[in-house]
Amino acid sequence: MTVENDVMKDLALSGPDFIIRFAQQSFTGEAIALNAVLDLSPISALRIALPSLQASVVLHQHLDGYLLRDLGLLSARIEETKLFDSLSLAAGTATLTLGLAPWRLALVAKDGQPVGRIALPGTAGIAFDINELALDASGIALCAATLVPGPASIGALSLHVSEGTLAVRGTRVEARLKARFELEDFAGASIDLQLNVSGDMSNGPWTISGQSHIGSNAPWRDPSGLLTFDQMTATVDFAAADAGYTSTVRIGGRVTFAPRSLPASVEAWFGRLFSGLTVTFADVTLQTGNVDLPSFTFAPPEAMRLKALEIFQLNVPSLAFGKGYVTLKDTNIRLAEAGAVLSGTIGDLKILLDAGPRLELSKGKMAIDIELATPGGFKGQARLCDISTPDFQAIRGEGRISSPALAPVEATFTIGSSRRVDGKTWRPVVSIMVSEDDVNIPLFPGVVITRIELGAGINRHVAGVTKLSLQQAQQRLRDGLPDVFKQESWEDHETALTMVARLFVESSQTTGAATPSLYVADMTLLMTSEFQFAAFGKLWFYTSRGDARTAPFQQCPSAVGLAMFDGQQPSLRVVAMTHPDGRSTLTDKIPAAQLLGMRIPRAQLAFEATPAGMALVLGPVEVGTTLEPLQVAGSTLFALRSAGGRVYAISRSSLSASFSASTRTLSVGPASLSGSINAGFAATLGLLGHYANDTLTIYGVAHASCWIELSLHVRIGFSIRIRAGFVRITISWHQDWDFNLRMHVDLDLEVTLTSDGGIGIDGRARIEVNVLGIGAALSLQIAANDQLVRDGRAMYATINQDVNQLLGA
Repeated sequence: MTVENDVMKDLALSGPDFIIRFAQQSFTGEAIALNAVLDLSPISALRIALPSLQASVVLHQHLDGYLLRDLGLLSARIEETKLFDSLSLAAGTATLTLGLAPWRLALVAKDGQPVGRIALPGTAGIAFDINELALDASGIALCAATLVPGPASIGALSLHVSEGTLAVRGTRVEARLKARFELEDFAGASIDLQLNVSGDMSNGPWTISGQSHIGSNAPWRDPSGLLTFDQMTATVDFAAADAGYTSTVRIGGRVTFAPRSLPASVEAWFGRLFSGLTVTFADVTLQTGNVDLPSFTFAPPEAMRLKALEIFQLNVPSLAFGKGYVTLKDTNIRLAEAGAVLSGTIGDLKILLDAGPRLELSKGKMAIDIELATPGGFKGQARLCDISTPDFQAIRGEGRISSPALAPVEATFTIGSSRRVDGKTWRPVVSIMVSEDDVNIPLFPGVVITRIELGAGINRHVAGVTKLSLQQAQQRLRDGLPDVFKQESWEDHETALTMVARLFVESSQTTGAATPSLYVADMTLLMTSEFQFAAFGKLWFYTSRGDARTAPFQQCPSAVGLAMFDGQQPSLRVVAMTHPDGRSTLTDKIPAAQLLGMRIPRAQLAFEATPAGMALVLGPVEVGTTLEPLQVAGSTLFALRSAGGRVYAISRSSLSASFSASTRTLSVGPASLSGSINAGFAATLGLLGHYANDTLTIYGVAHASCWIELSLHVRIGFSIRIRAGFVRITISWHQDWDFNLRMHVDLDLEVTLTSDGGIGIDGRARIEVNVLGIGAALSLQIAANDQLVRDGRAMYATINQDVNQLLGA
């Protein structure tokens, strides 16, 4: 230590686990208190270090030096600091003990002021005030804390904490708490909760668990006074979330409906509809923070009847209770009288009780089923349902009438109104379809009309079968044509009138729709007041009429076609295509055509006639067969178009075949032989005739190739085994030879002719031969007027692209 002119210079003294630092300050006398800064060694168990402390240290003169005394009774000033997110220390004075033993820092509350606070993570408002705390280099040696009672929350659950104890060991904290919370929508619903919160202050994780019990045996009641709850149980579950914890409350018990509380006017309508109704329930989850009364499901002990209308039976699968109302959810009503049955779902029926009983129909679509039967055999069924959207409100229905004297008659309809384009006014909309089965009207031998459907629409039309381009019509066939008998196929449209006729044609007369016929054809004719006409149909083989009307069969016929005529902008468009994998009643796995012993080729047809021109495309028609080891496939297409002052006709054809076979291994003495043969042929032919600007151009392109490959494998060898006593000796030898012959021939020819005498030709031939690994090739080419050939080639490519667009490719 250096003292000059009664001023002590900077000084640092080191102890076993501390450092005392003196700044330059005045120094006089034999014993004087000096200001010092103390740095303590880190607390290893907590993995933290305390901040520097301010202390007053007394130096005593001794002989020719100075002594530090009373290190076990130092008074140190500690500033407000946060050791962990959950542990904070208040500013104050602490007692510090230094020396040869490890340092110790003790804080004790004075004048009721706590020395720190521990807040439990994941909770809001649950904390303990620290009254006494002792720290040393090994960790927290002593912690005495008391709960801060009051309101708190865990997730969305609000509760009141009244009692609690805290235990701290190192950095681990365990708290046991007593709390209570109320269910605001249940009168008298008080639930006691015992909570256990534990975790590590340094790095977590924290867990919260709880046990609950009902605070009182008194029954609960709902705000309307209609319900009494008893035998109640409650469970609270906590789960960790990103920002803390979530809480879920589940209740169980028994609920009793008290009809004595119903106003007289409700009694007049519903009588004692729910008299004596008691429902036991379990694990009903409540949304904490916005607790609402749950729904309870019950099975009525007997058929309920409305008092005002004794003939009706009422079925209520579940009830929902709220403040001032009770809702009959998914209510079903049924009438059975003199052979007539009326049943249906009328949705959610809410009975408002606050200002006299009022009824509201909400949260559900009304659906009514009607059944009629008379002793004479007359039967009828119908179903009505309500459809309501912001722009469309209607009643949709379907029904069937039958009697011994008349064939069955079916009908579907939609009646309502839709919003106009201006968004302000509404217009009436109607669509109806009527059908008669088993009419059996013969037209020609093997052609019998078995079902007729007639229909009309006002401000509604069949969607997607008029005013289509050729490409859109092709896509419509791929997506599937509509079933006009189903009201879902109709849509609102500014069309004054739409008329529809639909025929089912079969190969013979039928009785009932389940009998399979050789074929079933579904044909529809459509006309609108806008002079739009459409005819479309589908064809199935070995199919019943009943199956043909189902959605899977409607989407997968063997053939399908659509014709459209536009009377406003005169045009005629026809598209058709076939499907080799069309459905059949006899089997779901074998295509219908194969049941007939033939294969329907995949083919397309597109035709368009307008004032601007005409187009016809037939194909591609794809054919093929497999007869092992031979495979053959081919396709052909023809297109004709006249538009924009030009006319062209084009055809494309292709044919290919392949053959592959191999022999088994043949052994002759020490020799064995095996061989294989692979051969193939492919040819394409394209022809184009084009007329424009008084010039006729003819272009042709042909390609042919064939190949053959022969392989022969020869092995000669022997194997001898010799046995001498316990010794076996095998002597073997073999030699392999492979003989291969490959030959490939390519022929290409392009020819262009023009009406002004021009001719161009480009031909190539190439042959390649490889025998035993030795190859040879020969190429020949003839060419004349290359530019004319290139012009024809470009024209062919452009027209091919035009044809593909016509087909929607």
